[in-house]
Amino acid sequence: MDEGTLTREVEGTTATMRRASVSDAELLHQWRNDPAIVSLSTSQRLVGWEEHRTWLERTLADPQVLLLIVLVDGQPAGQVRFQPEAESSSNVSIYLMPPFADRGLGSLVLRSACRLAFEQLGSRRIVAFIRSDNARSLRAFVKAGFRRAKHSAPPAHDAFELERE
Repeated sequence: MDEGTLTREVEGTTATMRRASVSDAELLHQWRNDPAIVSLSTSQRLVGWEEHRTWLERTLADPQVLLLIVLVDGQPAGQVRFQPEAESSSNVSIYLMPPFADRGLGSLVLRSACRLAFEQLGSRRIVAFIRSDNARSLRAFVKAGFRRAKHSAPPAHDAFELERE
């Protein structure tokens, strides 16, 4: 897979993405249970190791799911996941860990990851459900080209979508 290298010229920061693998299990589990991530997640709960391991094995085995690890200047910084939502439509989930947030990278990573999803998954539309109180994420999605959708969203969330050009 082309890693989809991005360069943020202002800060000289390079963000790359690679497919996740089973060797990322502990890192992804640690990130998933980080208090900052839990507070912004839909479920807002911790995930046990066995539940996580089962989820990761199922996710990695599904050719319709794209799970990417984001690296910032070579350091693991977050993840982006696309999973089928409906025919030719994918749902996206993204987070950057706190040390990498607020640097303007979220929208750049999101844009690049969406291009990969359009190409590799054949998606025509990408949908995101964003917590209404997550102003940082709402700004990143809008900056990446998403617009509010009429799609029904979970409680305390807003729906956004991006159509393939």
